[in-house]
Amino acid sequence: MSSLANSSGLFNSHNAITLDPQNPAFSAEHCVDSFRLRGEQYFRKIPTASKTGTRKRTSAVWAHGEALVRASDQKEVYYCYICECEKKQQKLPVLCGTKGGIDHMMMHGYDRDGARVEGSRTGLKRRSLFSNLVTTVNYDVLKRLFIRWIVYCQIAFTILENDYFTELLTFMNASLADLLPRAASTLRSWIMDEYVEHKKRVQHEIGLAQSDIHLSFDMWTALNGTAVLSIYGHWISPAGKRINKLLAFRRVYNKHTGEHQGEMIVEVSKEYGIEHRIGYLIGDNITSNDVAVHTVLSRMYPELSTKDRMSCRIRCLGHIVNLCATALILGKGKKSGDKQLHQKATRGDSEGCDEIWRGRGPVGRLHNIVQYVRWSPQRRQEFMACKNGSDLAEFDQLELLQDNATRWNSFYTAIGRALTVRERIDLFCRQHKPDKATPGLRKDILTAAHWQQLDKIHDCLKTFEVATLATQGSRPFFYQWFQMLAWLLHEIDNWRVQFEEDAARDVTFKLLSECCTAAWQKCEKYYRMADQTPIVYAAIMLDPREKRQWFVDEWGEGTVEQKAWILQVELQVKAIWRDNYKLMACDTAAEGVEMEPQDPSDDPHQRLRDYMHKRRRLNSSQDPYDQFEAYLGTDPIPCDDSFDPIAYWIGRQRSTPQLAKFALDCLAIPCMSDDAERSFSAGRDLITYHRNRLSADIVEATQCLRNWYGPPLQSE
Repeated sequence: MSSLANSSGLFNSHNAITLDPQNPAFSAEHCVDSFRLRGEQYFRKIPTASKTGTRKRTSAVWAHGEALVRASDQKEVYYCYICECEKKQQKLPVLCGTKGGIDHMMMHGYDRDGARVEGSRTGLKRRSLFSNLVTTVNYDVLKRLFIRWIVYCQIAFTILENDYFTELLTFMNASLADLLPRAASTLRSWIMDEYVEHKKRVQHEIGLAQSDIHLSFDMWTALNGTAVLSIYGHWISPAGKRINKLLAFRRVYNKHTGEHQGEMIVEVSKEYGIEHRIGYLIGDNITSNDVAVHTVLSRMYPELSTKDRMSCRIRCLGHIVNLCATALILGKGKKSGDKQLHQKATRGDSEGCDEIWRGRGPVGRLHNIVQYVRWSPQRRQEFMACKNGSDLAEFDQLELLQDNATRWNSFYTAIGRALTVRERIDLFCRQHKPDKATPGLRKDILTAAHWQQLDKIHDCLKTFEVATLATQGSRPFFYQWFQMLAWLLHEIDNWRVQFEEDAARDVTFKLLSECCTAAWQKCEKYYRMADQTPIVYAAIMLDPREKRQWFVDEWGEGTVEQKAWILQVELQVKAIWRDNYKLMACDTAAEGVEMEPQDPSDDPHQRLRDYMHKRRRLNSSQDPYDQFEAYLGTDPIPCDDSFDPIAYWIGRQRSTPQLAKFALDCLAIPCMSDDAERSFSAGRDLITYHRNRLSADIVEATQCLRNWYGPPLQSE
């Protein structure tokens, strides 16, 4: 055999090593005592074993392989002669006695005694054929499918280095394991390559967009402290489909200022080649988002005034709903109350925290009760022991739900559950005997009036749930943004009047009345702020079923001020048309005028076609303001719920291209920035304490690919 010095570091490929004397390719030159495989140093145990005092190895595994010693940890692994002869990658399972070798031998179709299992040759042949087929024809498909599974299911890359996973693949098909990488670093390279290629396809799709590219964005901090900016793009495809795709899931290293976020948005826009096609930006109501929008548009459109830049800032409707609902639940002093709660909680003053919650009315009392019951397993068991029986027995197994101060809908579900098990809560409060160290629930007992108010609050919150569900996701259109806000204002105003009457009869309703007034004021604030973003009015006017009639119906019977709003809104929309779309139309017309005249054709058929083409060109080059006036001058078209506004305007692209562009730009805008928020839910499963070693680029690549692939039922 060759010496260690000659072999060390020379033979680093499993195809170059031959240890089996029965191998037709056996070569004494390549039969070495020490060699490297996949970066690890291995020593043969056969030549280094003691010649005396060693029990003869009788297991069948030694007829098909031998033991190696891994230098890094001195563990014995099994080297397979069959894999060597078939030029397959060595699995090198760790030997626990002979178990690892036996398991591997059985993968080749042998039983524990080394006898060939009946039918195994057919199986091996089938696996060989499978391997050849995949390798020569569909390897790229297998690779993409594997990447998609890893990315979408958030599988740790180290799964490839897990022996159990390898054994599973080998059991299904011995050749399958050879087709996949054995190192997590290789899988990382695969994913990054796939991300780069898929990103090019997304860039191409954006280039074909029939509308401006609108961006929604949001900031999030993971549990491990990593800050991430999620950016979504929204546009209309040539097929008339609304497209919402994640463009970036980028780590934020510097301060979380609006200016820095804006610079990151500009950077991403340039990567996709859309820096001069940005339309509107959608985000929640935090002040830093105002700064971000100003930063983005000042870089891309420096000629715009500050007012014009801010007119491109769309406030997330879901966030407005959240603010209004929170005001209804907790009233005007939520911020100061939360600050006091934090101070008392820091000092460990639980009774002080309970008192602050108690001051928030029935909702606060219920919060204290739920928190008290859920505080210990014993109290939970005691509550579960409270049974209604009879007609209410089906609710006896339900537990109480805890609210979350940052999520209004958590109060909605908590109150709904409490109303369902009201009798059990009352029974628990009457029967429970608190420990001497705790005051119990004596101060938080809910009276009949409190339960009545909770019932009314739950009905009100149901309206907010309806508004949220009706405008989230990709199905609602942007013309619903202002319509939904107007509906909410009407609903809250009706409650306000009702609760004022209730408070006049029963003083316990005073707090609820004040909370409802706070919710109405919050909703009216954003209702009036719509003037800062008149595109919300344009979206309604460009709905052929509504036009200006919606505003007439909404304000025509109102106050003098409201009647004046109708004309003001129309003027604002026409200003958008004049400043952004009329100029586009004039440029198109000018290009048509500059076309050089051509000599008439000798063919009368061609002359007829030229004449008709000229008439169509002249018609499409008419004054674009007249196009808009003509559109508004006709009655709204009667349509049912199946009406597709995108298809309607795609169909008008040839007759009124500028007006169609105006409408499609509006239809591409989402009502909320909820897409960005949903990406954080997936990110929460990826960025964990157990996967802190993931770098920022692979996190962004996996999250973008996951979004681009889409859920399994929608994938091709």
